[in-house]
Amino acid sequence: MSILRIWSLLRGYVEISVEGRHIERFINMAVSQGYNLWDIFQPRDNLMMAKVNISVYPALRHIARTCRCRLKIRGKRGLPFLLVRMRNRKMLVLGACIFFISLYVLSSFIWFVEVTSSKELKLVTKEEISKAAAESGLKPGTLGFLVDNNQAAEAIEKKFASKIAFVGVEQKGTKVIIDVVEKVLPE
Repeated sequence: MSILRIWSLLRGYVEISVEGRHIERFINMAVSQGYNLWDIFQPRDNLMMAKVNISVYPALRHIARTCRCRLKIRGKRGLPFLLVRMRNRKMLVLGACIFFISLYVLSSFIWFVEVTSSKELKLVTKEEISKAAAESGLKPGTLGFLVDNNQAAEAIEKKFASKIAFVGVEQKGTKVIIDVVEKVLPE
């Protein structure tokens, strides 16, 4: 979709039909006066369909009268017409706003904490790491932007300093992934 089409959707446009014997004259006069018509097609003789901006329509009425053509609005499209329709549906708009606000708020929370490791954990269990993460603030129901991932990783590393070589904490949306690498102890 081109930028001009998007702009016309934001400003609003009307789909018009022009009926009469001098349709070519109508098009020529409109274009010569600088009015933009697009998606012009002629389904049958003496009938033309086109789209124009809202602001152009009143001037086209005068051109149609000069050319002895009949001008009708077939459809109204764009943001201004949508806002007029939504003015009578206040509860629908309120419901949509509440939905998007609650979606934003709920996506700000941490809902899942997952402990992963490239190899099977032998020295510590995933439950112990989850408990240590919860003590450092990484638990379901916490606001995501209040948690410092680096601080939580350092706290888990300090708690299991003799058993863990590396802890990486990564937040992906509402999920926190704790990647653990155990120390390799000599036999």
